[in-house]
Amino acid sequence: MHFCLPNCSLCTKWHVYHLKNEEKISEHIFTETIPISDNFLLTSKGIGFSYLPNELGAYALGEVFLYIPFKELDTYLKPEFKQLIGIMGQ
Repeated sequence: MHFCLPNCSLCTKWHVYHLKNEEKISEHIFTETIPISDNFLLTSKGIGFSYLPNELGAYALGEVFLYIPFKELDTYLKPEFKQLIGIMGQ
């Protein structure tokens, strides 16, 4: 699972955090589980969810963008959806 944080005064790009298997999301935000957001986008490679400041963590954390590649969701995707987005048999 990956989550991104918007620009800070030290950076020109988003911060990208790649959680390790043993790492807990609660080390970075206020919760162990992340609710599904109504603010989402689909790409050809995955789904992204956007959370406003204070939704998941301190206001200073800023907007949080959670991106999940379809390959990590493979067992949950219907074959029809996989075919539609062109990932059948990958």
